[in-house]
Amino acid sequence: MRECKAIITRRSEELPELIWDKMCGTRQPFAHKRWLVLLEMITGDYHPYYVQLWQGDQLVAGAACYAQRHFHLSAHLSSPLLAWVTQRGLRLVGPLSCHLPLFAYPGIFLAENVSAEMVLPQLLNELQKVQRAERSHLLSINPLTATDKSTIQQWPGFRPTHIVADAVLDIAWDSYDAYQMWLPGKKRAEIRRVRNRAADAGVQIQECSLFETEAAQVEALIREVYQHHGSSYSFKAEMVKNTAALLQPSDYAHLIARHEGEVVGTLTLFISEGVMLVRWAGLDYERTRDNFTYHLLMSETVRIAIERGVRQLKLGGTAFTLKKQLGARLEERIALVKLRNPLLNRAMQLALAWQQK
Repeated sequence: MRECKAIITRRSEELPELIWDKMCGTRQPFAHKRWLVLLEMITGDYHPYYVQLWQGDQLVAGAACYAQRHFHLSAHLSSPLLAWVTQRGLRLVGPLSCHLPLFAYPGIFLAENVSAEMVLPQLLNELQKVQRAERSHLLSINPLTATDKSTIQQWPGFRPTHIVADAVLDIAWDSYDAYQMWLPGKKRAEIRRVRNRAADAGVQIQECSLFETEAAQVEALIREVYQHHGSSYSFKAEMVKNTAALLQPSDYAHLIARHEGEVVGTLTLFISEGVMLVRWAGLDYERTRDNFTYHLLMSETVRIAIERGVRQLKLGGTAFTLKKQLGARLEERIALVKLRNPLLNRAMQLALAWQQK
């Protein structure tokens, strides 16, 4: 394959929508142009670069990357002190992350039937240009899974390091009743017990559009979850309103939980190419401490996933005991990391290899 023409832009609106979406296809959910537009619209301190590689009139590869300044380390590090030290260390190296925030998908996109071995070296070269422009010392590509192994093997100089696994439920049922029958009796009984206790406590789940929801209350509850986990809140004001204006009803499902008439919990489920993501968990911790609101919300995600006909439900990387009760499996994920300085990069590789042993 001859060398491709590279184009780098700063706004998703400048991407050729039909061609970009065709390149992403069904294999790369949440990379289509409308999702990139959404990220720019609602994510704070997010100023991405978009790399396009063209061979003639064919778009063969792309990347989305940004200078990362906020790090959600609570799921990775249990020690607050270690998280504090790590956060400041990361700020010093100024990571350039090939990553789609919120959706947790890697920011590397390859057209179908394109040789990764031929494309990735030039793509890396373009990313390094961006890295120099941003004065970044660390290039990170994450999260990658086992299905990305062919990509991983083509990136010389990178070190894979394990990050928090995702809880994934592969949907193989035509109805919620069939799903319940698939569950082992013990798990089925536990879900029934939790749902009954939430109902006895007066918790009710309502599915509605983002237009109809109580946006200010929903955003306050999401912010409370971020504060509870010691993470910085990473969204712009009126993110719910702006998301509702951009997405179609088929792109999401939105749940709110009420207790005594008040909104005390929320989840939003984003849907693309047969994959559903559980995002924007919000809780009033004081009012949901003992009434199983979160458990009820999570169990409802399975029912909605089956009704919407998705093939996979991604539940996130926390509270795995609950998600295991729902039948989820753990999907291992890694990040590829590479320091710009060769000597420091080699030292980092040795340190990570020792740590993982």
